[in-house]
Amino acid sequence: MSFELTMLAWTLVLALVQVLLPAVVRNREVGLKYQAGPRDAATPPPGKLAGRL
Repeated sequence: MSFELTMLAWTLVLALVQVLLPAVVRNREVGLKYQAGPRDAATPPPGKLAGRL
């Protein structure tokens, strides 16, 4: 595989990590019940780690 394709592959991997990591952290904070619910109540404030991501 050429250098350009290798860099493209790593860019895609890092982009997926950048998108999925904050989503997973926030989901662990508020829970699956809140994520699947109607969200009529106020959103709990993000924690330290989710706020930083």
